[in-house]
Amino acid sequence: MQSYSILFPKLEGAFSEQPQQPAFFPDVGLDQLIEVLLKERGQYDLREYFYHPLGEVESITYRQEVMRDLEDREVLDALRRFSSTISRVRQYLEGVETIGFKYHQQGCFLEASLEYIKACICLERELATLPLASRGLVLFREYLQRYIHSSHFSSLKDRALQIQEMLRRLRYCIKIAGNGFQVFPYEGQEEYTPYIEALFEKFWEEGEEREFFKLEETQRGYMNHIEEKILEFVARLFPRPFALLEDFFEEIDCLMDKTIERFDRELQFYLAYLEFMESLRKEGYSFCYPVVTSSKEVCVTGGYDVFLAHSLREKGENVVSNDFSLSGEERILVITGPNQGGKTTFARMVAQVHYLALLGLQVPATYARVFLCDKILTHFERRESLTNFQGKLEEELFRIYEILSTSTSRSLIILNELFSSTTLQDALFLNKEILTLISNQDAICVCVTFIEELSFLNKKTVSMVAQVEEHDPTIRTFKIIRQQANGMAYAFSLAHRHGLTYGQIKERIVR
Repeated sequence: MQSYSILFPKLEGAFSEQPQQPAFFPDVGLDQLIEVLLKERGQYDLREYFYHPLGEVESITYRQEVMRDLEDREVLDALRRFSSTISRVRQYLEGVETIGFKYHQQGCFLEASLEYIKACICLERELATLPLASRGLVLFREYLQRYIHSSHFSSLKDRALQIQEMLRRLRYCIKIAGNGFQVFPYEGQEEYTPYIEALFEKFWEEGEEREFFKLEETQRGYMNHIEEKILEFVARLFPRPFALLEDFFEEIDCLMDKTIERFDRELQFYLAYLEFMESLRKEGYSFCYPVVTSSKEVCVTGGYDVFLAHSLREKGENVVSNDFSLSGEERILVITGPNQGGKTTFARMVAQVHYLALLGLQVPATYARVFLCDKILTHFERRESLTNFQGKLEEELFRIYEILSTSTSRSLIILNELFSSTTLQDALFLNKEILTLISNQDAICVCVTFIEELSFLNKKTVSMVAQVEEHDPTIRTFKIIRQQANGMAYAFSLAHRHGLTYGQIKERIVR
């Protein structure tokens, strides 16, 4: 059976067999974010969905519609129940592959079939009453309705229910004598349950709730050699239902409809992110549906580093949000200010907001209008390696060359502290040359730097400065606002490099 995508129709056949993590992920924290999202869903192999941003506004809107539908609690609960049942079906089918005893194997397959049938019927009934608006879920509802009423599904359901009913009606007795036992038909023999209950009645305490041991609930999926032999004897006593069970097992090549199976997997992409958002929203963080356009008029309000927010939540700390915008001819944000003032976090946030928007997901902000970029390119400082025989400057120049060679007018480029190991004059010259090339290319760029002269490079440049407390410049507020560079960035960077900051001097005195 050929499957087709309903929730991701624009990505049909677009995935490679081994999806590669985008190169910029580690720089901006998206690798860690994706690991958190995938932690509870490893069996679905969702990386390819998170590794492939969309290139069309229409595709992004399509996914946003699905997300909006899923924010309806009734819709979400219905699909979560479906997903949970299908997860049990998968577990049963995995058991079928490992079980060696044929009747146990066939019974496990029957259980998988019954769970699958129930999941499809229940979801079809629930979706029929829910006000779906997204094209994706409306299409799936229509597909599911057709599938439920198909001859294939009707036959599957009728056969599975018939076998289940026949097996339920089986009654047999086991007689244990020494090390052996006999299995024979039930012929009205006395039930032992009332006798045993009466025998142990005196041990029940008044008001105590009575719970009875159920073998099938405590040992589901497990059968020892004694139970296997008993079941073999039962099959000899009642050959008809077991013959039907064997035929059912042999004739059903593929239990789950491929499109429904694929839908369940694609659904996990949305559920993983929704659960992640819910956990942060409880802490007061905002998410919004971004407006994604081909215009370079960019505006984000209340944006924050979403993985940092997740990490600090466990410590009871919060992330400071920031705003930024580009209008008219503006293309380059030059971020200056003191070290450890939130500049790198700001740059990470810009990349995260754009990338998550390209996945069709909500973004960490209160409002976002972002550019439909074709790629995100980053340059963050790398640790020096003994296996790399290039000098630090040579290595940086090589990486920058690769970025400029692959970027286009539709790219987003993030540059973090370029050439900080060189002299101020060299760093200024090289940064000016690179930003001029980016400016001429008309790409959007975020440049974190200690060189304030870059903030007024040309009319495409916007200066933003990391703030400190007015009464104490050593205290960072982590707010970054649009303003002219104030002369403190390089001075502080220079003092820090030479060990002359207040904290560094105080540390030496204390020693």
